[in-house]
Amino acid sequence: MNRKRSFIFIIVFFMVSAFFAKNVTYSSDFAPSRKIAIEPHDSDDFNVLDFWKTEIQRVNETDFELEFGKNHTLKHTNQYTDKKYSFTAQEITFKSPNWVGTVPSALTIYGYLLYPDKERALYPGCICMHGLNGNANQSFSIAYDYLEKGFVVLTFDFPGHGKSGGPVPSHDNFYYQGKFNESCILYLTICSAIQGLRVLENLTFVDNSKIMVAGGSFGALNTFYLSGICGERIAGAQPIGAVGDIKKALIDPSKLIFWLFDKGPEEIPDSYWEKQNRRIDPKYYLKSENLPPLLLMISTNDEFFHYHQINGTIDAVSHENKFLQIYPNGHHSITTHHNVSKFFIDYIVENESAPPEIDVKKHQIESGLSGDVLKVKVEVNSEEDIQSVDICYKYVDFVGSAWICNELEEAGDNTWQGSVLPGSITSAVDYFIIVHLEGGSQIWFTSKIYTVGLILSYYTIPFYISMIAFISLPTTLLIRDRYKKDVMLQAPEIQKRAKKHLLLELGLIGIIEACFYISFFLPFVVMEAGGVVWPHLYFFNNIYTWEEYFGFVAYFLAFSFILGWIVYSQLSVKKPILMGVIKVLYPIMCFGLFGFYMARLNSPSTSSSAQIFGAGYPGIGMYLMLFSSIGMVFLGLWKRRYQKKLGIQHPEKGYWLFKKRLKEKPIQKDKQD
Repeated sequence: MNRKRSFIFIIVFFMVSAFFAKNVTYSSDFAPSRKIAIEPHDSDDFNVLDFWKTEIQRVNETDFELEFGKNHTLKHTNQYTDKKYSFTAQEITFKSPNWVGTVPSALTIYGYLLYPDKERALYPGCICMHGLNGNANQSFSIAYDYLEKGFVVLTFDFPGHGKSGGPVPSHDNFYYQGKFNESCILYLTICSAIQGLRVLENLTFVDNSKIMVAGGSFGALNTFYLSGICGERIAGAQPIGAVGDIKKALIDPSKLIFWLFDKGPEEIPDSYWEKQNRRIDPKYYLKSENLPPLLLMISTNDEFFHYHQINGTIDAVSHENKFLQIYPNGHHSITTHHNVSKFFIDYIVENESAPPEIDVKKHQIESGLSGDVLKVKVEVNSEEDIQSVDICYKYVDFVGSAWICNELEEAGDNTWQGSVLPGSITSAVDYFIIVHLEGGSQIWFTSKIYTVGLILSYYTIPFYISMIAFISLPTTLLIRDRYKKDVMLQAPEIQKRAKKHLLLELGLIGIIEACFYISFFLPFVVMEAGGVVWPHLYFFNNIYTWEEYFGFVAYFLAFSFILGWIVYSQLSVKKPILMGVIKVLYPIMCFGLFGFYMARLNSPSTSSSAQIFGAGYPGIGMYLMLFSSIGMVFLGLWKRRYQKKLGIQHPEKGYWLFKKRLKEKPIQKDKQD
């Protein structure tokens, strides 16, 4: 009878898991019919900049009809100095071209002119542009750096965003299939950026020789575009949180660029890269001979772009007046750029010190006692004093590996040198150089990223042997202890049945634990569009390494989780109920955080990318982790029941033995006199 119940338990467990694997589907309500119009055939030497030399005439012929509205007070406190500012935000509207052949022919763009707190005869100007499905207010965090420096700043809602007219961004107009100027949302945003530049240039109190452009995320893409098309009219450009060389994103299907496209890497034909991509990839705009000085800020763990796209972007710039700031272990949102932004602003507008020039003179792999050693020599030319030079590297093949920064030693003649030792296992290594400058908080610049190849580690075999020993030896001892207590020390008449139940229990524990660890490789988060999935390994490599939130713990957080789960799995042999309860807390926490995040994104009062491009949902991996943990609890309850029914006795020890002996001890009454 007990065997029958055990098999019923197994069948029910796997039926529930299979139900969620099959029936947790992800709808595609955000997939309206697409246009079939085809972009005209491009010649091999097609140049998008030549296209815009003609198309810009259409923009210039559109009267921007600038209108001014109400004034608002904008309070701001500098996060580093605590200095308080009071800026003025004036509502404005202007006109920008619509798609060719579309009615109305011009769209109304809403925005603000932001004024600094100090008056002057002539102000430098800046256009600050927001992210996808955002609005003008969301670019204030970038605008504050320019306002503190005395700029007049123009921010506005892109077409289809905020209050501005135009089509809302969608899969159809982002991954467009028609003509660029008739169906792509980026054509409209580029036109609005050009019109914004015209608005600033026509303000009598703005110095046209000192107009800069900046933007975050989607605004950074438009910063690239505008700088390439109108570079001769722009003093400096600061894109934050975006890169070009989009085709390289194909190496990582988890990137959210495919969520915007609603196309997985395998679904994008070669013709797209040969035609449409030539009009939207920033690297084609950065080839402009008129491109202004550029400061690119991007993170290694950006959710939309792979860090290997950085080099293709910065190498496309036609001049040497280009600078990088790569945030190790950072993500799409960059919040600590302010002091570097001001350094770059002073360089552009006030002709102060330029960012340092970083040149990796050589890197080579040499044999060492513990394996290969990467030797690096760097030359840095800087007009400012250098505080330190670091090498920031990552063991690419090690799960949960964060970017690690080590300081290089100064070798004289503006050179620094150092080495990277082999890791726990043989792994490919990527690295870049960080130069910290004196005289300011968080003022640093970086080189581009270098790929070294495999670094051989002599620790690899000992590491795997130690991990196998760490898993197998305690597990073997625990199983041996269970067999001794639950079988060998029992009465002869129940030993045979006790052995069968123990073997069945251990088999079920093995199956449940296998399901738990298989869940790591299955989709943990599934995006509604583009076939983008994040397995739990994505969390190990990207979320748990988020140094901004986890601090120094980020460097070993993933490995600590893995070791902890191994220990819990081993102890499940002894305490399945307790270990199941402990392990079930993690997927429950994931469900709670995920539900809160998605509810916030999908709120009717919130304009978000999730509502337009499709939300994300818990994947089968999250469900399997949850049900396997719950299954362990039920297994523990079954264990208690069968042991009680068979009459399996365990020798009492510790507290319980002391308590029992205390009860059995006769109580002696004091003799009365």
